Amino acid sequence: MDTSGISDIHLEDAYDYCEQITRNEARNFYYAFITLPMRKKRAIYTAYAFCRRCDDAVDNSESTTEKKRLLDEIENNLKSGINLDKLILENNPIILATCAIIKEFNIPQQYFFDVIQGVRMDIEFTTFNSFDEVKEYCYKVASVIGLICIKIFGYSNPKAIDYAIDFGLAMQLTNILRDILDDLNENRCYLAYEEMDKFNYSINHLRESLYNDDFIQMMKFEVDRAKRYFESGSRLLPLVDTDSRICLFILSKIYSKILKKIERSNYNIFQTNYRLNTFEKLSIMGFTWLRYKITKK
Repeated sequence: MDTSGISDIHLEDAYDYCEQITRNEARNFYYAFITLPMRKKRAIYTAYAFCRRCDDAVDNSESTTEKKRLLDEIENNLKSGINLDKLILENNPIILATCAIIKEFNIPQQYFFDVIQGVRMDIEFTTFNSFDEVKEYCYKVASVIGLICIKIFGYSNPKAIDYAIDFGLAMQLTNILRDILDDLNENRCYLAYEEMDKFNYSINHLRESLYNDDFIQMMKFEVDRAKRYFESGSRLLPLVDTDSRICLFILSKIYSKILKKIERSNYNIFQTNYRLNTFEKLSIMGFTWLRYKITKK
């Protein structure tokens, strides 16, 4: 990477910083990321650290003004870093590493600005009336990350782009269903109001934790749609480079298992925790490695 005098040692320190953030914060993702070869792994760690920094700007700030200021700062620093502002690159390891992977993997710069725009949507949250609005949000906070990832994973078939978008949609829809109560505590609801109306359910029912047949049918509808996106997204697997497929498969299995847990609880999100424990994640990882070794023989 040509950074006008920034040393390789400085860049390696930046990659190490991003790896530490991922190790501490990534939860589900880290178990998949560690299966990648080093060059791709450090790039994925960097992409995660950038997204984590954007999320933290919103989640860890009290005032709307401060949230906007922090996101503006990230956006401006990224623009400056891309333009090889040495002062920014020397003093912001996440920006330095991000600019490096943009160049190394030929990642469209706009993807990272789309991530920022998606996070902005959470600052002054407004309800979603239609699923098209939900889908637009999911694209900016998840699908675009999938597009970043496949540039790092490597692919040649352009169909990979559509499948990566669907894979990201599936993961974000799963997050939405898993975190309904947590989001509600933050005065957010990512379910489309039009769809709740179709099932004779409302945001007030949700606030009252009303668990009835209408809610069950609504959740079944939501889970089934997420599964369909996973089905489409699974077609991405054979299109990425061989050394990246285990990572993608583990992510798919982890999030699919969350959906299965929701189904097995008969969609009772009010009394069930759907987060996977460490043993479950390691089991998925071990099974995936074993399956990969067998198929390679």
